[in-house]
Amino acid sequence: MTRAALLATLGLVLAISGCGDRPSEVPLAAASKPAAPVVPAVTSEATSAVTTVAPEYRTRHSALETSGKVTFNEEALVRINATVTGRVLEVLAKPGDSVEPGHRLLVVDSPDLGVAKTDYAKATADVERSEAALKLARELFEVRAIAAKEIRDAENEYRRTMAERERTRVRM
Repeated sequence: MTRAALLATLGLVLAISGCGDRPSEVPLAAASKPAAPVVPAVTSEATSAVTTVAPEYRTRHSALETSGKVTFNEEALVRINATVTGRVLEVLAKPGDSVEPGHRLLVVDSPDLGVAKTDYAKATADVERSEAALKLARELFEVRAIAAKEIRDAENEYRRTMAERERTRVRM
């Protein structure tokens, strides 16, 4: 190839490479300015589905579905046991109610409680009888109508009936 053909081929290659899709160099002053945003062409079908609104705060209401287990707070849970057996007639407190010590929770019909009440009543009557017997024995001893042994027996009987009354009171 001759020199002229080589220069012509080189010029042709340079001309073709300059006509490509690559952007041409922009002067430095024009490169510092921000480019305007490109807005895509919108068809009439797309604009019918899009609504423009002003921003606002909204509360989103949604339900969270999850699995779990609900239990009592074991630190605040108190177990209550009945001291007697029997049939519950009336429930005075509901589950979850706050109750204080001494608050009535239920009414129980209990044969055991009935027996305990009658034992206490009998023990109280025995104390009253032995107290009267002790008083009479002291009066008779003062007039020397009975021996000292009978006063000791009356005092022992009085102490025994007092102890029995206390035992039945605690049981009741």
